[in-house]
Order: sequence, then C-alpha cells, then structure tokens
Amino acid sequence: MLASTDVNSTGNGGNIFIRSNQLNIRDKAAVTVSSQGSGVAGNIEASARFIQLDNQGAITAETQSNNGGNITLQVQDLLLMRQNSIISATAGTRQAPGNGGNIKIDAFNGFIVAVPQENNDIIANAFEGKGGFIEITAQGIFGLNRREQLTSLSDITAKKSQEIAEKLNSPQDIHATFISLGNTVRALGNLERDRTTARNYNNIPWQCQEQLLPDTALQFYQDAASQYKQVLNTASPSTVRTQTQINYLSLLVESGQFAAAQALWREIKLSDLPKGRQAVYAHINVAKNLTCISQHNTPQWQEINNLLLAAIDDATQLQDSRALSYALGSRGGFYEYLAANPQPKLQQKSNSHKDINFRHSQQLTQQALLLAQSITAPDIAYQWEWQLGRIMASQGKDKEAVAFYSWAVESLDVVRNDLLAINSDVQFSYRDNVEPVYRGLIDLLLRPQENSQLSQDAIAQAIANIDALQLAELQNFLQCNLGQLLPIAREIDKNKNIDTNTAFIYPIILEDRLEVIYKLPTGN
Repeated sequence: MLASTDVNSTGNGGNIFIRSNQLNIRDKAAVTVSSQGSGVAGNIEASARFIQLDNQGAITAETQSNNGGNITLQVQDLLLMRQNSIISATAGTRQAPGNGGNIKIDAFNGFIVAVPQENNDIIANAFEGKGGFIEITAQGIFGLNRREQLTSLSDITAKKSQEIAEKLNSPQDIHATFISLGNTVRALGNLERDRTTARNYNNIPWQCQEQLLPDTALQFYQDAASQYKQVLNTASPSTVRTQTQINYLSLLVESGQFAAAQALWREIKLSDLPKGRQAVYAHINVAKNLTCISQHNTPQWQEINNLLLAAIDDATQLQDSRALSYALGSRGGFYEYLAANPQPKLQQKSNSHKDINFRHSQQLTQQALLLAQSITAPDIAYQWEWQLGRIMASQGKDKEAVAFYSWAVESLDVVRNDLLAINSDVQFSYRDNVEPVYRGLIDLLLRPQENSQLSQDAIAQAIANIDALQLAELQNFLQCNLGQLLPIAREIDKNKNIDTNTAFIYPIILEDRLEVIYKLPTGN
C-alpha cells in the first residue's frame, strides 16, 4: 500500500488511513508514504485491535530530502513484530538533511511485543536533522530496547524526546519529559523484576521484600535514575523537584539502594506540594518507602506514623472520602506490620503491645472500610476486607477471617467484572492484587482443625474458590469476559457422561504446604 511522490517531484507524499479489526503486514509487504523528491512524506494513521508485522513487514513514512512523515498507531490488544520488521519515520540523506518524523503508538490497554534476536526496529532517525519523537503508551513493552544506535537486536531508536522540548525552550516541557521517561523506564524495570523473580507468599503489603534483581531490571533502573537526575540537577519549581524526589526515592527502594534512599529522604520537602489528593498519596508513598528503608537502616517508626497522620489530616480537611479511606487503611496496614514485626523504638517486645497494635490496625481498617463502602468503592474496599482478614487470622480468629476474606473475594469480583464490562483489555495485577486473596481464603478453609476433620462444606468452598481463581486468571490471560463458563465442580456433579469410575484431583499450592483434594467415584 503506497502513497508516494517520484524523484523529480516537489509535492508532499499522500496520507494513508486504515481502520480494521486486524492488520497483518508480512512477507516484505509494506504500508508506505514517502517523498522521493523534495517534499515532505505523508502521514500514516492505523487503528486496529491487533497489528502484526512479520517477515520484513514494514510501516514507513520516509523522505529523501525533507522531513519524515508521522506514523500514528492505535492498538487495542497487541502490536507484534517478528523477523526483521520495521516501523520507520526516518528522513533525509547526508546531502539533503531533514528531521525525522514522529511515531506515536497508543496501546494504552495492550502490549507491544518483539522477539529480541529478530532485529525488529522502531526508528525515527535523521541523517543530519533532528531525530523524531517516539511516544509509546502501553501496558507492557517486551523485546524492544531503547538504544542510541541500531543493532542486530530489536531496537527503539531516535534522538531523545527531551531534545524536542529543549528546542521549544520550555523548562516545563523538558522536566515533564524527563519525569515521564523516568517513570516509564522504572515501570519496565519493575516488570522485568517481577517476571524473573520467584513468587513471594508474604502477604503483608508493608513488609519490604528483598529480591535478587536481574541485570535487565538493573539496566532499566539505571536509565530511570539518569532521567530523574536530569531534573534534580537543574533549576526546577519546588513542586516539580519534590515530585521527582518522591519518584526517585521509590526507584532507590525498589532497586535495593537503601543508604542512598535514606540520604534522599532527608532532602524531600513534602510541604512544597500543593494541598490535594496527590499530596495525600505522596505522604503515604513516602511512608511506605521509609518503612522499607527502616528495615535496613535505623528505624524511623515515629516519622512514618507522623507522615500517615498528616495524610489523614489533609484528607479530612479536603473532605475527600476516597483519600481518607486510603490514608486510614494505610495506617492500619502500618500497625499490622508493627504487630507482626515488633520494634523497640515504638513499643516493647511483648504480647500486650502486639495485641495493642493489632487493635489499632483493626480499628483504623474498619473505619477505612466503612468509608470505602459509603462511596461504593470496591477497588478500595477489598483491600481493607483482605487486611481485616489477615488481622483476624493472625490472632487465631479463623471464623471471622474467613468472613472478611470471602467479602474481599466478592468485592474483587465486582471490580474485575466492572473492568471487563467497560473494556475487556484492562489487565488487573493478579500476582499482587488477586491471587493472594483467593489463596489466603483457601488456606483458611483447609487449615487443619484440632481434634476434628475438615467439613465437607469447607472443602467444597475451597474447590469453588480455586475454580474461581483459575477462571479469573484465564480471563486475564485471554483478555475477555468468560462469564458463560461454569465452575468445574458444578459441571462434574451435573454431567452424566463422565465415567462412574472417574476420580478428580485438585492440587492446591499454598504458602507452606501442598493441599490435594480428591473427589472419589463414591462421591466422597
């Protein structure tokens, strides 16, 4: 598909607009707007649920002697690049310079995937002019890495976007670009960290986890740090500086640089942030990071408590029920952590102080839950129901714990179904936000009882919940609502075609054990 001008022409290249469910460009096929003469290349706009470039497939907007054209791709699910495929908005030659065109890929709820060793490239270079601006929004980018020069691997290559902002001579744009780049690369580092590290079953959110980071994640973290430092090393408004420091603090904690994080914390002036919900969340963010720092350096429990109190006060003054619920529940989570990890700086190591901290945690979390329920916010409510379930379980109150865990699962189902009803492409973090809730409930249901066997009802509930978890994971993986599917256990009981001698086995992996449930041909 071509919209081009020839060598002797002076006009601009034409434009191409594509709207499709699926767009497959493969076997050296190309969608191209170009100007072989002195004009500017045209633009390409394509919108599809799925875009695949395979075996030297190409989308290009190139010129010989002027500026490259712009490429805009809107992808719902997936942009897949295989076997030497290319997306290019390059411009000019050494004899006739031009600026590279811009490439914008919007896969807000989808993913961009390329095989690293197959030399797939996204480029907006120029021989003598400025490289174009590449803007990518996606849930995840796999297999492509930003590099200054093209390699035999899969690359994203252009002059850095901050050069565009510098050309505009706008400090605000420059700072925003550095911060955005830092946040994006940091998120990629977290993705690499979570993808390559083993699952940790410690479900106390305020408990800082020590992880051996892969080199790929460390590289992303180093790149993100350089972006944040660009802002911190130049004159910037106090609010911008403080927000950058908060982001950088999170990066240092996530990458295990606790001494550097401790030093940076002393420089942060949260009072520079304007009053509002974001300031409330910033106090909580810093408090959580400081908790991690305190687990590796001198404890600062009172300062953490003061940060959370300030968040509660600010949310109260704002009359922001959502922010207040989050602040109260977060302080409840902090006291849950203290109860599980007694610290002499804040309390004596005794059962009485442990009980007091659990009591504080329970009271704060209950207040947070009531607020979340009053504004119909199940995305917050499930966190506090789950937290109350953990608190009850830690105190041996299994019956109450099962009730709160069950309510948390119900709230999670509402959140997931709402997301799927609005847009089936929305991904929810199952490893961190969903799976621990289900497995915590199953753990409680199958927990050995003194001098008694597990009830058949508890076993049936455990089977139903493991079925529900597997269905949720399948919906997440396929990015669609599988509401018509029925739980396996229910179908087993109804299906008359199953051999009467068939036994069913349910293996369930929990934090400290493997449970196996058998459904025998006799019905037991």
